[in-house]
Amino acid sequence: RYVNEIVETIPDSEFDEFRHHRGATSYHPKMMLKIILYAYTQSVFSGRRIEKLLHDSIRMMWLAQDQ
Repeated sequence: RYVNEIVETIPDSEFDEFRHHRGATSYHPKMMLKIILYAYTQSVFSGRRIEKLLHDSIRMMWLAQDQ
């Protein structure tokens, strides 16, 4: 929950340069930052383990907002 509160304090305008509106739809950079920061707080650094957490952890699912 703390990760969500901290990231939500960052204005959306800070993420504008990371958003691209061409090609396939992408994930919002703010949501990706939440996922990575939460994984790091759980001592998970591997992309595959982060993906596994997204499928198994209710907290990660909540942060990802079913995206």
